[in-house]
Amino acid sequence: DHGLEGVLAGHRAVVEDQTELICRFTPEMKLTFANEAFCKYFDKKPHGLVGHPFSIPFRSEDDAEFKKFVASASSKNHTATYEHRLIEPHRETRWLQWSIRPLTDENGHVFEFQLVGRDITEHKKADEAVLESEKKYRDLVENMNEVMVSLKTDGALTYASPAIESLIGRLPSEVMGHHFSEFLFSEDLPRLEESFRQILTGQRAANDYRVLTRSGETRWIHTSSRPIYDGDLIIGVHSLLSDITDRKQAEEALEKARDELEQRVLERTSELAEANKQLALEIEEHRRAWKTLRRSEKRFRDLVENSLTSIAIVQDDHIVYQNPEQRRLLRSLPKSIVPLSFETVHPDDIQKVRKTYRNLRSGKVRTAEVDFRFTRLTGKRSHAGMKWVYCRASLIE
Repeated sequence: DHGLEGVLAGHRAVVEDQTELICRFTPEMKLTFANEAFCKYFDKKPHGLVGHPFSIPFRSEDDAEFKKFVASASSKNHTATYEHRLIEPHRETRWLQWSIRPLTDENGHVFEFQLVGRDITEHKKADEAVLESEKKYRDLVENMNEVMVSLKTDGALTYASPAIESLIGRLPSEVMGHHFSEFLFSEDLPRLEESFRQILTGQRAANDYRVLTRSGETRWIHTSSRPIYDGDLIIGVHSLLSDITDRKQAEEALEKARDELEQRVLERTSELAEANKQLALEIEEHRRAWKTLRRSEKRFRDLVENSLTSIAIVQDDHIVYQNPEQRRLLRSLPKSIVPLSFETVHPDDIQKVRKTYRNLRSGKVRTAEVDFRFTRLTGKRSHAGMKWVYCRASLIE
């Protein structure tokens, strides 16, 4: 008896030390045992559970399923597994997984059930995250205009996105299992074989192929492919297919236009050669005229620059040029003469100078002559001796 009690105590200690939630209940759903992990998880005391009806807070629909689960284990007399949500007020919804084992007497009658549970909430969250991620990427792939396909290393299709129907007029289910080469022109197969050789050595590959649609139309596709790895082993190929028919047709049209242009260029070569000869003559004539103009310009510039007459050009009320003689005579004048102060002009002569300038500026006269007295402006705006000047001015078109 003492030996049996020791064995039972040892077994109880093992059960109590388990992190799993362990309990027993009768077929009438009366709880007969709950280990420490079970009590702690549901925040109960053993005396508040043992001897009372077995109850776990389920969702209403889960409660019925749990009863079916218990009944199934009882009828088949074997271990069964069940998952359910745990709903408690003011607590996060959690998931539990239970394994139930019916305990029978020597006659095979079930006298108790042993329930072992564990919290699988984090696993469920991870599964949901994976499912959400898988859905996101599936939606992305299946809504792309380009076609995504997966192939075995022998070229057999294992996946095709829905966009393949708009590309070749066939549903994904119709191409699955078929070799990719079945949809290409025979003349393009050597390029396909070369691409597969590249991919199976771990490289990426890109190429253009012609495909025949269900309606008999020829279309061009561009493929961008890479290997699929399982560890270090290449187990397949991922390819992105893009419809480049419009681009190819544009290239063909461009090639045709280029050929026509080359023919027209050849036809006009002699005309252009003659035109080039004429152009060379005109350029030479222009060069000679330009040299003559430069000499003339230099001659007139020398006349103005070396003139003993003081010369200035006024444009939009700004002095834009003074020859050396004027700079010697008047020194450099302020660039702007607005307002028309003519501050170096003698006060008795300033009105007639201003009137003469306004008549020219307004276009009333095209030439004008005036004489007046002025003083030279020296440093710090001091005035030097009085001088008389005779000025003749004219408009320049």
